[in-house]
Amino acid sequence: MAEFLTKDSYEYRLQDANAKREHYKNRAGYEKSKGRESNSSADNAMANMAEMEAEIIAQRMNKTNSRAQYEHERQAGDPNALKLSFEQWKKL
Repeated sequence: MAEFLTKDSYEYRLQDANAKREHYKNRAGYEKSKGRESNSSADNAMANMAEMEAEIIAQRMNKTNSRAQYEHERQAGDPNALKLSFEQWKKL
């Protein structure tokens, strides 16, 4: 069964931002292969903006001091999350 997401949900917005990032990354590669560097640069900038948007949405999805935020920060390489247990990290 397919999952239904409303357009104002964080999950929908995160999926949309990730899809935009992939689209612009692919377009940038195509433009670069055709020798159109200025178009490639513009598409890379749009991909970077979509990636930043996805990061902001992911941060808003994770409640402060939640396990989800802890796991997200571990995946992002945060030194505190990597060296501390969840209980220790939560006390920071």
